[in-house]
Amino acid sequence: MSCKGLDGRDVDWFVAIKFPEMRDSNRDISDGVGFVYADNKNPTFVLSNFPINSSLSAIGKTVNQVLQAKNQEDLFYALYNDDHPNGKPDSYRGHLKGALTFDDFQGFWLIHSVPKYPDSTQQLYTYPITGVKYGQSFICVTFPVTSLNEIGEQLWFMQPSVYDYNLPESFKNLFPNLAKAVTKKALPRSAKKYANVANLMSKGGTEFTSFAKHKKFAKDLYADLVARTLRKTFYAETWLNGKGDLGPSCNGTYNVYDVDRLQILGKTFVNSRDHSKWGISATSTSAIVCIGDINRQSSQAARGGGTMCVKNPQLWKNFKNAIKLAKCCAGQRSCLPS
Repeated sequence: MSCKGLDGRDVDWFVAIKFPEMRDSNRDISDGVGFVYADNKNPTFVLSNFPINSSLSAIGKTVNQVLQAKNQEDLFYALYNDDHPNGKPDSYRGHLKGALTFDDFQGFWLIHSVPKYPDSTQQLYTYPITGVKYGQSFICVTFPVTSLNEIGEQLWFMQPSVYDYNLPESFKNLFPNLAKAVTKKALPRSAKKYANVANLMSKGGTEFTSFAKHKKFAKDLYADLVARTLRKTFYAETWLNGKGDLGPSCNGTYNVYDVDRLQILGKTFVNSRDHSKWGISATSTSAIVCIGDINRQSSQAARGGGTMCVKNPQLWKNFKNAIKLAKCCAGQRSCLPS
């Protein structure tokens, strides 16, 4: 059980960004199924040879392991999405989407932004047509099984809408926080905090920082948790279509700017065509990349969710170079990352 690379082999982690549908000479990109990929072995964006709707793609091979796990009672898996594949949205629980699969030794946690995905009622890997029009984001990390209680605690804070899972008795006993999250247990009424930050070590030894917020945190993920905890100014690329956009957070110390226009591998698109949820620190000295769940809109304050962050200068450079326009604070003519 591991994240899979472009060649189908195990990787410690990967990050992927799917392009929105756009006019392009590349058929996959014009069809809205082309994506760029980077991993621990090569953290520079490259265009995948296989589209995201192919079971031969890195994402397809990774998710296929969840479908295969359904046939093995001794494996743990969980799928969660605030917009279920069967068309049922869940606006009460957290605004987060992902998949986990583990055996007795290791597994992976995939965090993504695609509604109605993946569909575990299908025996073979599929990608929803509803996930084609807009850009999407993915991060997959391979973890030792011993990380599951910490991962479970993060999920418990975020309150995912789990729509399919198998929790073997051994996992239930060893990882009580995971069991609470998967079986949709609420935080206790006596809870004193509604956000949690966890340092998680990947199987290959890379340190990730997971940020999780409960709906009772009632504040913005990036301005009030990520930027404040890391003490960095951030750029956030999130879904801003609709009402209640927060706009830039301009406290003068650790600002949060909204990305407005992007260019990846020479392909330009605007924020309104992108459903991705990612952020980066403002300077190369920190070089932090975060990929997660929450949009910078007022309604999202009352939703659980989070983001997974890692320090990697080359990965950061991919995203820094992608930002071509951002919404700045009053009085700023330009606010691009440096």
